[in-house]
Amino acid sequence: MWALASHPFVVQMMEASLGTGVQLYASQLHRKPPLDGGTVVPMHQDGDSKVRTLWIALDRVDQQNGGLQVLKGWHKHGRLPYKKISTVEELKLAGTCTA
Repeated sequence: MWALASHPFVVQMMEASLGTGVQLYASQLHRKPPLDGGTVVPMHQDGDSKVRTLWIALDRVDQQNGGLQVLKGWHKHGRLPYKKISTVEELKLAGTCTA
């Protein structure tokens, strides 16, 4: 993980966004086996003005197997209000984004 996170291309990309002297705060590795239904993750925001989230897929991803989706231009809305999800029905509705 360290070799990937500290690769010069990754560091240059982060420095272009945040400035020099970037630091790795945390790293995670998620395993999503095929055909298991996966875990539903509703639309959400990661990072803020001083923190960036970088997602690097190690396998081929697309809409059918749960690839990352980005809403073009939504970063311009700033930080949106947090809404706690308590039920399965709320989870189903959470993918709907309006501003």
